[in-house]
Amino acid sequence: MKRIEFHRYLVLVAGIYLMSVSGSIYLYASFSGYLQVLFGYDQTKVALIGTLGNVGGWAGMFPGFFYDKFGSRLTALVGALSILIGYGYVYLACEGYVSSNYIVMGIMLFIMGQGSSAAYSIAISTNVKNFSPDLRGTIVGILVCFFGLCGGIYTSFMRGFFPKDTPNFILFMAVTYSLVTLLFGCVSSESTEQDNDTDQDRSVLLVPFILAGLTTVFIGLANVFGTFFHINPIYFSVALVFLMAWFLYVPLFNPPIFKLYDIQDPVNELSLSEPQFILSKEMHVLQAVKCLDFWLMFFIFFLSIGSGIVTVNNINNIVLSLENIPITNPPYQIPQSQLPDSSTTKTFVVLFSVFNTLGRMIAGYLSDKLRNHLTPESLLTISVGLMCLTQIYMIFTTIPMIYGAVIILGIAYGGIFCLFPVLVGKAFGTRYFAGNWGSIGLAAALGSIIFSTVMAGNLSDHFVSKGSSICVLVDGKCSYICLGTDCYRWTYIITAISSFVAVLLSLVLRRRNTE
Repeated sequence: MKRIEFHRYLVLVAGIYLMSVSGSIYLYASFSGYLQVLFGYDQTKVALIGTLGNVGGWAGMFPGFFYDKFGSRLTALVGALSILIGYGYVYLACEGYVSSNYIVMGIMLFIMGQGSSAAYSIAISTNVKNFSPDLRGTIVGILVCFFGLCGGIYTSFMRGFFPKDTPNFILFMAVTYSLVTLLFGCVSSESTEQDNDTDQDRSVLLVPFILAGLTTVFIGLANVFGTFFHINPIYFSVALVFLMAWFLYVPLFNPPIFKLYDIQDPVNELSLSEPQFILSKEMHVLQAVKCLDFWLMFFIFFLSIGSGIVTVNNINNIVLSLENIPITNPPYQIPQSQLPDSSTTKTFVVLFSVFNTLGRMIAGYLSDKLRNHLTPESLLTISVGLMCLTQIYMIFTTIPMIYGAVIILGIAYGGIFCLFPVLVGKAFGTRYFAGNWGSIGLAAALGSIIFSTVMAGNLSDHFVSKGSSICVLVDGKCSYICLGTDCYRWTYIITAISSFVAVLLSLVLRRRNTE
């Protein structure tokens, strides 16, 4: 009986495409305002829906354990079905076919997030095992940059192909994401090659690295030209499709793209059952949780990403709260059609996506290039420090200042997300990587709940109850949105303190791993 194994460069490209659909949690800001106005949600409900989506995407424990137990193909099938069910339900709710109850909507986005997490687990776990530790930072950097770039890619598609048709854009995501997860998840397989990485491997990896950089720059420039020169965004969307297709050229540098193995061959059975690069320290999650490093990573991730996700999830309402709209008693009423143009919010989403991607690429590259001079733990401290500075900056922000905040936030956020998989592999090995990384990812999910929903949502609603609000009329019903600088200022004071604590914890982690 034969078993097909795809070349690890094809698996890397499959991982890139999987990552480009697994970061859909960053797209919530692009359509959350539409859901809020259409269904009359208050800010707490909007934040809860987004948070449940974040929890599904980041709480990768179960998809990770499932991948470790059953492999990539079955994980891809379950993930694709989850995405189709989650986004499919949201589309049906927008069309009025099913209930729009905010709890149900949140559960559906949680299911979608679990499917996205499955795609993430397949992409990063398989490729971490296929390449040596010397290239792990670069591999992770290439992959996770597309996780961050997902928002920019599909926001560009939204502008080009679905400029005023949010429901069909959600349907497009449901179909596209599930098909990509199923197809490229089934292609992903662990390599049985036993050769160490060579200079040729490093040269080949420059191709996807450069293409990733070009994709990032293209999305950023397309946003600038589309906003300031009013060029039809459909041209950029079509060009982006062709640019993404160029990644399929990478496996041709080192043919053949697949091999057939006899699974009865004892040599091949051994190579298929063991990862290519085994570290001396291999721990499953029950062993890892007994280590102090695990909990240091967990709380650094919780505090830093929880602080950052406040802006990511609430950028639409942050912008509206700072618009020059009069506060009156009773609240000023405005039809939905007269709300300020949402193009500013979409620009911030794309900017965050671009610089989030750059942060991931830079952190991944530097963690390999400077590994003898600057450890991943040191780079993590720098990234968390930038996150802290961003939270302080947002306390005093205005709409023009948000441009700078989003750029710094993206770099910090991307750096943190790139370095943590490297640190998890370094501390606990790669054999149980998916489960260990999924367990650490739970920290980001909890951070999203506590910081974005419980804190930011309730503080915003508190100021709405004090009269700092506007009434958006939808079919004669009011949907209240907070107005004024106080809506999020107190939130950012708390996140600034929290992220400073994360900086201190990162210094402890660095000291423990450099002694």
